[in-house]
Amino acid sequence: GVGPAFVSQAVMLAVAFFFIYRIDLPARPTRVVSAGMFDGLRIIFRIPELRVLFLMVAITMFFVFPYMSFINVFARDILMIGAGGLGFLMAASGAGAVVGALLVAARGRVEGIGPTLFTLSILYGIVVVGVAISTSTALTAFLLFVAGMMGAVIFSLNTSLVQHKIGLLRDATLSTK
Repeated sequence: GVGPAFVSQAVMLAVAFFFIYRIDLPARPTRVVSAGMFDGLRIIFRIPELRVLFLMVAITMFFVFPYMSFINVFARDILMIGAGGLGFLMAASGAGAVVGALLVAARGRVEGIGPTLFTLSILYGIVVVGVAISTSTALTAFLLFVAGMMGAVIFSLNTSLVQHKIGLLRDATLSTK
């Protein structure tokens, strides 16, 4: 049932936190950081590429990703498949997210992914519209798989680009000192 599935998930998260806590990281040199709380925002607003990346992820997070909050209502009221069907739909989305994460990991580089990220963001919205109008369980599961995959790819690529850009900025700053 649904209850034991959530309990299993909670136990697995607790195990993951335990193992993360036990990781012995090497000591890092301490530095005094005089940066203010809003310095990160200043950097984002100062650099056009970062503004675009944060805007793209914000649009996706606020206007596309919330579909996951409605899957349980959709399973109950539109598809009429109950808790078991909801589990199937959520598993389809999760499997897609795993495949998407593996695709990004296999890519291994960030060059040339800006246009891909933009195109995927638009397609992600279209796929979610497909989920919204679907009345077939099989089609909905397939679309949720694709949406999970696209969401993972979009968020991973966006994060990679942000980290890459920040790394370039840091390197440029260090080389001028």
